This record gives sequence, structure tokens and C-alpha cells, in this order.
Amino acid sequence: MKKTILFLGLLIAFSQLLIAQPTGYYNGSEGNDGAQLKSVLHNIIKGHVECSYTEVKNILKDSDRDPENFNNVILIYTGRSNDNSDYGTGGDKLNREHVWAKSHGNFGTEPPAGSDAHNLKPADASVNTSRSNKDFDNGGTQHTEATECYYTDSTWEPRDAVKGDVARIIFYMATRYEGDAGEPDLEVVDRVNTYPLSEHGRLSTLLEWNMQDPPDEFELRRNNRIFVWQKNRNPFIDNPEFANLIWGTDTASNILISNITISPLKPNPEDSITISADISCGSETISASLGWNTSYEQVSSTLNMTEDAGTFTAKIPPQSAGAVLYYKIDASNGTDTVSSVIYSFLVNEPFTGTLIPIYDVQGQTDASPFAGQTKSVSGIVTGVFGTSFYIQDGTGAWNGVYVYNSGYSPNFGDSLIITGKISEYYDLTEISDITYYNVISSYNPLPEPVILSTNTLATGNADAEQYEGVFVKVQNASCSTELGAYGLWGVNDGSGECLIHNPEILNFEPAVGSVYDITGIATYNYDESKIDIRFLDDVVESVDVYAPIVNQFFVTDGNTIKIDFNEELNTTSATDTSNYIFNDNIVVTNLTMVGFTNSSVKINVTGMIVGDHNLIIDGVEDLEGNIMDNVSVDFHSDYTLIDEINNIDTKIYPNPVINNSFTVTNSKNIKSVEIFNSLGQIVYISLAINKKNVNVDFTNHNKGVYLVKVTLEDNSLSTNKLFVK
Repeated sequence: MKKTILFLGLLIAFSQLLIAQPTGYYNGSEGNDGAQLKSVLHNIIKGHVECSYTEVKNILKDSDRDPENFNNVILIYTGRSNDNSDYGTGGDKLNREHVWAKSHGNFGTEPPAGSDAHNLKPADASVNTSRSNKDFDNGGTQHTEATECYYTDSTWEPRDAVKGDVARIIFYMATRYEGDAGEPDLEVVDRVNTYPLSEHGRLSTLLEWNMQDPPDEFELRRNNRIFVWQKNRNPFIDNPEFANLIWGTDTASNILISNITISPLKPNPEDSITISADISCGSETISASLGWNTSYEQVSSTLNMTEDAGTFTAKIPPQSAGAVLYYKIDASNGTDTVSSVIYSFLVNEPFTGTLIPIYDVQGQTDASPFAGQTKSVSGIVTGVFGTSFYIQDGTGAWNGVYVYNSGYSPNFGDSLIITGKISEYYDLTEISDITYYNVISSYNPLPEPVILSTNTLATGNADAEQYEGVFVKVQNASCSTELGAYGLWGVNDGSGECLIHNPEILNFEPAVGSVYDITGIATYNYDESKIDIRFLDDVVESVDVYAPIVNQFFVTDGNTIKIDFNEELNTTSATDTSNYIFNDNIVVTNLTMVGFTNSSVKINVTGMIVGDHNLIIDGVEDLEGNIMDNVSVDFHSDYTLIDEINNIDTKIYPNPVINNSFTVTNSKNIKSVEIFNSLGQIVYISLAINKKNVNVDFTNHNKGVYLVKVTLEDNSLSTNKLFVK
């Protein structure tokens, strides 16, 4: 079973999955109609996260599932509930129907247009053949299998229950694809027989269907679920009135509701929620109200909005954790009333559990010590593959983990807290069955990739285990094996071959003999170690394929650093202290070559404290005279001026510290807790405690590594490292 982007399975009923469009998604569309509104909407929904035509099968299992049987999907033209994996040709097999026929624009099944999930629906194979690439219109002969559908030699009329769905898909495609960057330019027109042009019709009929069959719960949910995967929405499901404003006779109102915002962005149960909007109508007097409810269909609870210099606000009272609130704004000038689209938000469910570091989840062994247990972790998202992703809570070995089939599709740089079951899937540590998911913050910088030799990640090398799930990079690696089955190809930097895996969506074909720097996530499946690349920018042709590179960097103690290079060095340049420049108060006192190959250097230093540091290596040469030019190495030292004793069953959680507080616990009573910084200075003390659990408020302390010294009731001592991020 391939573990890249796979079906969600029987979905857990997460409340967050039911959310409609986020607040402000359509900001900027107000006051526009015709071509200008179409252009604004295009800019909002373009550039979605692309998926492959194969991956769409998995999305449709989610987006079009039968609410009565999660193993089935509902077929668009027959309305039949069908096994969601029974794909094939002919008969009652399952097909992926391109509602905007792919021959109307000749975009095939390639992304983005050919695999856009908004345009693809599950269909009966023989009925799909009957529909073929016909335009949409009323009338014709009743179909013998899809008995609510009618057809002629050039037109297809779907069943009444999905006529609006079809219209809104056609409107989406005509808005999403405007000829940007080689994409097709699709237009909806008021005629039929449009094949093979990049057109679809009949516009007048589609506008009628849009009004006759408004979005129902199934279609609303479908839009929400595709948004999870592709990060874009169908505007005509969220606001069917957009269609008549673009292609019909409606014109934009002069009452403008703009700049809709919510505060706080992630409300907690105790928070009142302020909804704001700028509302204007020339010089006319405006009144506004806020309708809200926990049901999309019944946005009825009304609050009068107060005005201050054209900005109208209202406060929704605090709501319970996990509640999904829907709201809209109504504005009136006394004669006309205009409504915003319906937005929504989720009331945060504060985390109340115990976090454990990913380092502990990995356990520094082949199998996680927590396998089979449900635990909570936090980390930064480093790679996203549909609703599976990787998170990392530190830099270096053992600090990354794979999250499988989460039901969510986060963004790179999201800081998450998740709770799920830890398991070993054919020797890959992963977290699945997610029961808690919370985005703490977004747009965080990713951890620096760990620079490794290709041999470190070679299949069969025991050292590869510690990097599974970790953001890594190999440099100056020559393509040694051409692209083969399952998107795999090999690279070698001279130390040994490792495998690179293209995700299914990525059409990158390496050239054997070309030299690349490759960034991605180290992983393990099908009994193979490999690097999962995430997008094309993860593979860059090496500019300098000859200069030495750093294979491994070790801080061996508070005064010693060891660097392993990928080749033998010129000893004069390698031991020249002026070629090693640190960014802070670290001073080089001595340099020596170590080992038998003259490819490793030991650096003795003073002034290195706990924390993050940077070293610039400039001027080190190999035996051929190829010179390293300002190579930057970021590294971290955990060495303090206090020796650790032992931990004597003392535990600290959460560690790293979350929200400026943590708990110290021991099976024995604790007499005192003392905390020292990296210079050995005491920064916190609590005496005469005499209890087993001690809560510590560590507000206003700097990021870094601290030492926690605990004195127990029998006067035994315990020390633990504390990480504050």
C-alpha cells in the first residue's frame, strides 16, 4: 500500500471539517460585476494546490461520499450510491466525469485543469459514455439508465437534483481558467455544438439551473472538502448570485460591504467575537445587522451593528468549544438591502493534555516506545501531501514524524498541536487517527534542513532511521539512476546511493549524470529509505560540483566541534583558523586534522554557550584546489556550564515549554526546584514545596536551554534539561 496521498478512510466527524468559507475570503469582490467581478474571483481562486488525476479518486471518496455509507460515493447523473473504489470501463463501473468536458479545451487529465477536483464527479461509466462531451441544455430523449436525464446528439440534461451543481461547476471552470501561464482559457457561451473549442454551453440554461437548484448540504460539504485539499473554493457555491452578476442582467449594488474581519482570529470559548466591516452607500445613511447561527441554513439570530466612521461592528457572545458559527451581514439604505456571503469560524478547543517531544516519540530506536498509544505532539509543518504531512519540533535527528490521513491539509510553516495514535507502519513511525488538531500559528519559518551524505540515507544504512520524518538536504549529488517506477530515482555524492521520490503530481525527470542539491523529507516505505521531494524547487542543479561540502557537523562538548567533509582536504587550508568565522563570541583556539583520510577537522573553541550559532567556512580547499566559498553552517549547542547528574524519575512537561509554564513531577515529594541558565546562573527557585507535582510559571525568560535542579524528600538530587522555544 503506497503511503503518499491516500484515501481518508472512514472519516472522523471533526467539526472543523464542516466549516464554510473563511472570513474575508471574498474581500475585494464587493461592488463589482461583469468582467471585473470575474477577474477578481479568478485572482482569488487561481493557483490552487494541484493534485494528480489518480489522487482525485481519493478526494472524491471524501468530497462525494454517501452520507449514509462512507464506503460509497453518490454518482452525479444516476444518483446511485456506489462502491467508492470500483473504478473501471463500461457497465456500472466508476468513472471520473469531467463536467467541463476535457475535449473542450484539450486539457486532458493533466493538472491543473485536467485534475481539478471541483470539475470532477463520480459517474456511472456507461452513463458517462452517453454524456460524452455534449453541451448542457434542456430536452431530448430519456436515458435508459439515468432515467432522470435527457439527451440529444449535442446536449445533455442532468437530473433536477444536480442541475445547479453542474451549472456552478461550469461557472467555476470559466472563472478559474483564463489562460494564465499556459493554462487553458475557458469560456461559457450561450450556444451548443461548441466542441472542440475551449467553450461550454448553453449559458442561458445554466443560469436558469443555478437559480432553480440552489446549493444543498451535499454540495456545500463538497466545496468545503475540496477546499481542504486544493486550498481554493467554488465561488458560485458560496454565493450563487455571482453568476448573474457576471453573465446575467444583475448589476452590483451601490451599497458596499467590504473588508469583513473577525477578532480574535481563533476565538476561545470565553471570547466574545467581534465581526467588523466597512459599509458605505455614497452619502446615504446606512444601517446594518449581523445574522448568525450554528446552522448554515438558519443564519437568523440578529445583532444590530454599531458604526464608527463607516466601520460597523457587532459582537457575538462567547460560544462553546468546537462550535461552528455561520454569519452574514445585512446592510440597508432604507430602500434596498444587501447581504454579504455567509462566512463561518470555529471556536477553538483549547489544548488541555500533555505534550511530548517528537524526539521521545521516535525514541532513538527502530520502533517508537509509544507504539499503540495515543499521544499529543506539537511541531512545524515541513511537508504536505494531501491530508498526510510531516511535522518537526527541532533541528536534527529524531525530531520529525509523519502524520497519516489526518483529515486536514495544513500549510507549510503552520505550528500545530495534534493528538493521535502512534504506530509503526512497516518500520515507519507515524501518527494517525487524529482526535485533536489545532493550528497555533501560521507562516513560521521551517527548521533548517539537516545536510547529510547520500550514503547516510542509503537503504540498509542503520543511520537513516534517525532521520525519518526530518527535513534534510543532500548536496552535489549526481543522478545515478534514471526516473523509474513509482517516481523513484537515485543520486550519489560519492559516498553511496540514496533514492529520491517524486510525488505523483510532480513531472520532474532528472538527467543521469547531472548534479543536484536536493531538499525534502527523509522517509521510509516499501523497505526503502528515500527523500520525499515536495515541489520542483526542492531540486536545484548544483552551481559548484567540485568544492568540498560539509557531510556531518558535531558539537562534541562545550569546547570542541568536529566537521566531516565529503572529500580529502588540503591540510594547510583546512587548519587555517582564518577560514572559520563564527557569528558570535566563539573563538577558535586550535585546529587539527583527525582520522586517516584528511577529510575531518577538529576545532577547539572558547566562548560557546547553549544556543544557536553560525559558522562561515571560506577558503578551505580540496586536493585539486577547489575552494569553499562562504559556506554557511547553522548549528546548535546544548552544552551548559553545569554538569547533569541524573533525572531520578523526574519528568518535565511540556518540554519544550508551551505557553510559558510547565510542571515538574516525581514519585517522591519534591523539596525544592532551582533553574539555571546556560552560564550557570540561577534564574528561578522555589523552596519547601513537599509535594509530587510542581507547577512553574516561567514567564519573561529567554529562549534557550536551561537546567532544572530538583531536590527530593530524601535529599537526592535530579537534573533535567529544559527547552524554552
